[in-house]
Amino acid sequence: MDARKNSRLELSLRRQQVIDLHESGIPIMQIVKETKLSWPAVNNALKVQTNLRLQYVDVKKGQEN
Repeated sequence: MDARKNSRLELSLRRQQVIDLHESGIPIMQIVKETKLSWPAVNNALKVQTNLRLQYVDVKKGQEN
């Protein structure tokens, strides 16, 4: 399946599925098979989610000081 032909909503839902599966402990290659996204797409979704969480933590720390 070519993800480039999916709508933005479909891609967003798949990326959320990637994050949910990863948080439940599913290995990355299993996520690739289940979501039918490429390894780079799965890896990128996880990197973006991690960066967003780190930014959120940094903002919260800055507000508390």
